[in-house]
Amino acid sequence: MGNSSATAKAAQEKFSARVRSAFPKAILLFAVMTVVILVIILRDTRYFFIPRFWAEEGKLHFAYSYSHTWLESLLQPQVGYLNFWPNLATKIATIPPLEWAPLVTTLLAFLIQLVPIVLILFSRSPFWKSLPRKLFGVAIFIFSPLTMETWLNTINSFTYFAIATFLILLEDAPAGRVRLWANRVMLLIGGLTGMLSCFLIPLYFFRAFHEKDKERWIQTLILAACVLVHIYLIFTYTSEASFKERFHMLGFSTLGVTMWTQGIGLFVFGFDQAREWAQTFFSLAAQDTASFQMWGRFLLIFGLVLLFLLPSNLPRKIHFLFISSYLILMVFPMMFSVIEDKYALSVTGLHQRLFLAPNTLLGWMLLLGAQFKKGNGLRLIFANLVSLLCALVVGASLFWGIQSYQKPWFVTAYWPDWKAEVSAWRANPEYLLNIQPEGWTVELKKPRLSAIVVKYILYTRLHSRKRSWLIHRQDRA
Repeated sequence: MGNSSATAKAAQEKFSARVRSAFPKAILLFAVMTVVILVIILRDTRYFFIPRFWAEEGKLHFAYSYSHTWLESLLQPQVGYLNFWPNLATKIATIPPLEWAPLVTTLLAFLIQLVPIVLILFSRSPFWKSLPRKLFGVAIFIFSPLTMETWLNTINSFTYFAIATFLILLEDAPAGRVRLWANRVMLLIGGLTGMLSCFLIPLYFFRAFHEKDKERWIQTLILAACVLVHIYLIFTYTSEASFKERFHMLGFSTLGVTMWTQGIGLFVFGFDQAREWAQTFFSLAAQDTASFQMWGRFLLIFGLVLLFLLPSNLPRKIHFLFISSYLILMVFPMMFSVIEDKYALSVTGLHQRLFLAPNTLLGWMLLLGAQFKKGNGLRLIFANLVSLLCALVVGASLFWGIQSYQKPWFVTAYWPDWKAEVSAWRANPEYLLNIQPEGWTVELKKPRLSAIVVKYILYTRLHSRKRSWLIHRQDRA
């Protein structure tokens, strides 16, 4: 009896010591999270105080959600594929008064942009084990890639889901049920929000096959189910005229140039210099195809050599996962983009949604590749030189990224006041509400009766709960 009591007391003391040691670390991580949230908000407070819809988010998704039922809205494919998160976000945005709808979608887009940050800060992966590495990883995510087009709108949340999908792939399979189910839900929603997350399924299969882990297989099956949904939708969309536009040839030269003008060159030399080179290559592609192909193939080979060299300090399996994920997330979106002349993708700053995910992985790959070690052998000297090069490129990318973080994007010069637009629409129901970018509008049609009934029920329930909470608060006071 005495032994069991002593054992229980020792276990309790051990647990208490573990909690005491983890508590300061958790407080520090939450403090970092608070600073990160402020950095994101203060980049441009108009997103929160004068919220707006962005492009298809308003024109297609919100316009459809406003006049249809929940089931119809959630399952409605747009432009031939299912983009579930904007469907859900814009449907939720129909619950409050119309004047507040863009704020709802902005906050939900904000939530998804925080997910990769949370996954890094609270990661149990050995690759994010130290606080400085976590801080640099978060800084790369926020500053290094160009993010204007993808910033705080749900229509481009798919690229942040893809980044989260990669981070889950990098993690060891979680033991706790909360994290386990959080990862599953994230993979399911991400997999149904465009195809980008689904492109990583071969690497999930690779880890599941080699690790023989049940949870890895479950994650792989979740993505596989999402792939089947997208394949079904693709085959129902083949009759549309724009379907064939997604299968224009992507040349090796275009890929090589784009890797530099939208990625490596952008990191090292900054936006202005990369864009100048991009304009030169763009003109060359139209005027001297042979020279463009020669330079493009050279840059492709050189880029691939660097990609295999720079993170060579990483363990072989993780090196493979990084390189494969980078190439998948770089090549597949370019291949299936609705752009006939693929070399137009090489213009730095355009089509940022295609390059946010691979550029984020590139930054992390370089960060994790900077592993300095003591020693005098040739192998160690070479490894440290590689680490130095990785550190320099990461430093350059952060320098250029921080410098341009608050630079105004030319599209944001036009910023319609949604509340004023709603007032004009209420005065004239035929009025088309203006959204970003300039020239985009939202046509709101009268909601169906079923949609009105569901909205009324939800609104009255929320109002009733709020009233009960206020009464309870007054009674306590």
